[in-house]
Amino acid sequence: MNMPALLKSLVVVAVLTPAFSEAQVAHEVLHGFMLPSGAPPYGALVQATNGALYGTTHDGGAFGNGVVFKIKKDGTGFTELHSFDGTNGANPSAGLVVAAGVLYGTTAYGGASGWGVVFKINEDGTGFTKLHDFDFTDGSIPSAQLVDSGGVLYGTTYQGGADNQGIVFEIN
Repeated sequence: MNMPALLKSLVVVAVLTPAFSEAQVAHEVLHGFMLPSGAPPYGALVQATNGALYGTTHDGGAFGNGVVFKIKKDGTGFTELHSFDGTNGANPSAGLVVAAGVLYGTTAYGGASGWGVVFKINEDGTGFTKLHDFDFTDGSIPSAQLVDSGGVLYGTTYQGGADNQGIVFEIN
């Protein structure tokens, strides 16, 4: 390797290296998940406009099909906001997205045909609404986090569609 290329590599590594040492990193468990209240958590947490963190669990809740939960950043106030009963979705496998004070998400299974749903719920846990039931022909098993672009939600499904290889969809 010539010297200019080596220097460029070193510069890139230096830029990507975090500016803190292991001694400065603190780790604290804020909440431990356990059944039946909801476990395991799938997908990333999202911080809503009220400062709270929101997420989903794949299983647990009143019906065993997963929950939407809220927790404060200090680990207190863990609250189950919604328990999926199968007909309104089951087994969320992705994080939530926040748009205009409303949380949006998907469940990998459940709904009218059992192939997953897109849903919304208010930050306070009220107003749960199914926005779409997948029926396999229009996709199935939505397992990735939604993207909000100007009030339109975009997502993908793992299976379904014309060749059973998944689809890209929009909800507006």
